[in-house]
Amino acid sequence: MNATHSIDISKGTAMDMVAELGRKLQLPLEEDCQKSFMQLKEDFGSGIIAAYETNRGLDTVLLKCRLQQPVELKLGGAFSLPLYFYTVGKGQVEVACETGKFSIGPLQGTIHGAYGAGLYTIQLPANEDLLIMLSLVHRKLFFEEIECGVLQVPPELLRVVSGNTREGQQFLFQDIYHLPAVDTLHDIVNHTERGLLHSAHASAKIYENMFLLLNEYKRLHERKYSRLVRDAAKINTIRAAEKIISTRLQDPPTIPMLAKMVGINQQTLKMGFRQLYGKTINTYLNDRRLDQAGLLISTGGMSIAEVASAVGYSNGGYFSRKFKQKYGVTPSKFGG
Repeated sequence: MNATHSIDISKGTAMDMVAELGRKLQLPLEEDCQKSFMQLKEDFGSGIIAAYETNRGLDTVLLKCRLQQPVELKLGGAFSLPLYFYTVGKGQVEVACETGKFSIGPLQGTIHGAYGAGLYTIQLPANEDLLIMLSLVHRKLFFEEIECGVLQVPPELLRVVSGNTREGQQFLFQDIYHLPAVDTLHDIVNHTERGLLHSAHASAKIYENMFLLLNEYKRLHERKYSRLVRDAAKINTIRAAEKIISTRLQDPPTIPMLAKMVGINQQTLKMGFRQLYGKTINTYLNDRRLDQAGLLISTGGMSIAEVASAVGYSNGGYFSRKFKQKYGVTPSKFGG
C-alpha cells in the first residue's frame, strides 16, 4: 500500500492550501491572474491542482489529476469557519471532522458547515482519476455586506450562514446529484484561454456551481427529500441522453426513441432527467434551442427564419413567441 502524504495546513484559504501542498511536494507554483496552480510530476502523479481567488470571501480548489500516493490534507483551526461546497466529477473524497465522517462519490455535490473548531481532514485517493472542486465560502467576509435574510434558503442552512448554530450542530447535505453543477467543473478545466479571460470564465462558473448546489438543496428540501437517483451508471445514461438532445436540436428524437437509444425505460428517463437537470426533457430542449438561437442572432449573417429552422422550429410565429418569453423581446429586436 502506498504511504499517505499527510500535509498540515494552518492558514485558511484555497490559495494557502495549494501553496502549502506545493511546498510539501517541492513543486513550483505558477500564477495566472486569479489562478495559482501546480503541474504534478511523475513521481507524485499527473495532472493539475489549482486555486482560484474568485472574490473577497470566496475561493476554490480544483483538482484534475491522478495521484501516485494518497493525500491527507489536515486543515487547522483557520478552516473551521468556511462553508464548504464540494462537487465531484470523478473519484472519491473522504472528509473527517470532530462532528463525524462522510464521503463524497462521483457526480455528487455536498454542502458542509458548522463542523466544529477541531482538525478538519480531506483525504484524496491514489490511482484514481480525480475531478474535484471545493469552494470555500468565508462567511463573515462573503456575507458581511448582505443581510442574511436575503438568502432564501431553508432555516438549517441560514443558521450556519448567520453563525447561529449550537456547539456540535453541523450542517451536512449530500443528496445533490445535479449534472449542470458537475458540468461547471468540465467547463473550467476545458477552457483554453489564459489570463483574465480564463479567470473571469472560471469565476463565473464557480458562482454558477455554488448557485446550482444551493438551489438544488433548496428544491430537494422543499420536496421533503423525494426519491433520488444515486446510481452512477444510471446517471451517466441520463447524461448520454442529454448529449443526444444537445447535438440534435434541429431534429431531436422523441422521448420513446431517446429512451431506446440510451437503453432505459421512458419513465426512468423522464424522472431521472427532471431530477438531474431540474426540468423536463421538453423544457430543457426548448431552453437549449432558444440559447442557440440567441447566439446565432447575435453573431449575425442569418435571417430570423433561418435561425428558427437551424434550431428546430418549423413555425416562425411559435418560435417568435417562445423567444420573447425567454428574452423579453422578439428575435428581430434582439441585440439591437
